[in-house]
Amino acid sequence: MRLMVSFGRNGFPCLHLFFPPAGAARGLLDAGDGRGKRPGMDLPDADQAFLRDLVKLSRQRHHAVAWIDRDGTPRQTTLTAAEAVRLNGIAHGLGLAKGETLRRAAHIPVANAGPAAAPPAPPA
Repeated sequence: MRLMVSFGRNGFPCLHLFFPPAGAARGLLDAGDGRGKRPGMDLPDADQAFLRDLVKLSRQRHHAVAWIDRDGTPRQTTLTAAEAVRLNGIAHGLGLAKGETLRRAAHIPVANAGPAAAPPAPPA
């Protein structure tokens, strides 16, 4: 901690306290090489990329769309900015509200993954 005193325009003293960044005293600050020096963050590159993308996504503004499911259950879907833009475009093209577009989308049948597998043969 550092203390600095200055005098304002009115002649009164102003006290300024400066605190070091958290972790500086323990030597845990990032060295700037992109791989954090915090304890427990020695992860594979794929995991670090996943966590970095997760944090990046969580810092974006989310858009909540309220809608009613086909069984009458009220739902709220959280969309990223890109998803909200795409849903807006689809809804605008249909001339519907976003919630109504999602309600109608709930009635779209799920595409089959392929032909049904044959049932297992009975034991002999």
